Amino acid sequence: MNENGRQNWRWTTLSGAVVLLVLFALVAHGELWEVFGVFHMRIYFADLMAILAAGQAHVAGLDVYESNPFDPLGRPHVYGPLWLLSGHLGLTVSDAWWMGLLLALLFLVMALRVLAPRSFGASLVVVLVLLSPPLLLGLERGNNDLVIFLLLAGAGSAGASAIRWRQAEELALLVLAAVLKFYPLVALMSLWSRAGELRRIFGKAGLAVLIFGGLWWLQREGFSRGLAISPRPETVFSYGFSLLFGTWKLLVMHWELLSAGMVCGGVLVVTLLWRSWVVLWHSLPLWGVTTSWAVAGGASWLFCYLVNTNYQYRAVLLLLVLPWWLALGSETVEHAVARLGRRLCALLVAALWIAAPKYWWAEFFQETEFTATPGTPWVVFIFGIEQMLWLALSAAIAVGLTGWAWRRWRHV
Repeated sequence: MNENGRQNWRWTTLSGAVVLLVLFALVAHGELWEVFGVFHMRIYFADLMAILAAGQAHVAGLDVYESNPFDPLGRPHVYGPLWLLSGHLGLTVSDAWWMGLLLALLFLVMALRVLAPRSFGASLVVVLVLLSPPLLLGLERGNNDLVIFLLLAGAGSAGASAIRWRQAEELALLVLAAVLKFYPLVALMSLWSRAGELRRIFGKAGLAVLIFGGLWWLQREGFSRGLAISPRPETVFSYGFSLLFGTWKLLVMHWELLSAGMVCGGVLVVTLLWRSWVVLWHSLPLWGVTTSWAVAGGASWLFCYLVNTNYQYRAVLLLLVLPWWLALGSETVEHAVARLGRRLCALLVAALWIAAPKYWWAEFFQETEFTATPGTPWVVFIFGIEQMLWLALSAAIAVGLTGWAWRRWRHV
C-alpha cells in the first residue's frame, strides 16, 4: 500500500473509532440520545421490529396491512411484500436486537468505505455527519433506509468493476432496492455513469425496469396497499418541498417567525453559494464510482424530497452524495471548486445538526406537531431556517446532476 493509501485508511479508521466510541457512550448512557437531538424510544431498533413483526404476522395468516399484534406498537406494514420473507426465514421480533446490531455495523463499515476521508477536515465532516441527529435516529430505530443505502452503495461499487458478473450484480442490487422501497427506481440513472455504448446502457436500464414491473405486477395488491398507508409526515421533524407551502396554513399564527427563519436561512444560502452555480454545473465527473453514488443517492433524495414528505433518517441518502462534495473540497483542485465543495459540506452539516436545537426546544415545550403551544414560535423559526437549508442543498444536487446529464449526453 502506498503512502496515500495508508493516509486514507488512517483517517477512515480514526473517524470510525470516534463514531463507535460515541455510539458506545449513547448505549451505556441512554439519556445522552436527547443531548444529540434524538428521541430514544427505550427499545432499540423499533422500525426493524415492525418489519419482523409483519413477517411474523404474515406466516401466522394475519392481514399485515392492519394493526399488528406482534409489533410492540401495533403498527401495520407500510412497505412492499418482499419484506415479509423475513417470516418465512423464521425471523421474529425477538431477533431484532442482533439484526439491528448487524445492520448498524454493516452500515458504518459501508459508510466509511464510501466516504473514505483523506484529511483532518474531511474526517471532521464525516464524523459530524455520521453522528448527526438524522443519522443517529436511523441507527437507533434500525430503519430500513439503511438497507437501501447499503444496496445503492454496493451497486455503485459493483458497477465500477470490469468483471461482467459484478456489473450484473449492480443491476440486481438496484432492482432489489426498488422492489423494497419503490423510490430507488430512479437510481437506475446511475447506470449512465459508466463509460460504454449508449444502447447497452439503456438496454440494461430497460431490463431492470421490466424486472421491477414484473415483480410489481405479481404482487400488485401488496404494493398498492403498502403505498396507500405509507407515512406522509407533516411535523416539524420532517423534510419535503411541499412543506415550504403547506406549513403557511398550519402556522398562520406564527407566519412572521416562519418568514424570519426562511429569510435568515435564505441569506445564509445566498451568501455561501452566490455565483457558484456554474462551477457546480461542471463539478460532477462524467463517470466513475463517485459519480455513480452521487447520481443514485442524489436522484433518490430529489425524488423523495419533491414527491413526498420524509422523516429525518431519509438524509442517509445524502451519504452517497457527500463523496462528490468532499472531492470538490480537497486541496488538489482549483480554489473556486475547493471553496464550493467546502461550503456544500458545511451546509450539509448545518442542515443535519440544526435538528438538535429544534428537538431540544420542542421537547422542552412538548411540541412535536404544528400546534400553538408556548414553544411553537421558536421551533417555527428554526424550522424556517432548516427548510431553506434543505431547499438549497436539494437545488445544488439538482443543478449538479442536470449539468452532469447534459455534459454526458453531449459527450455521447
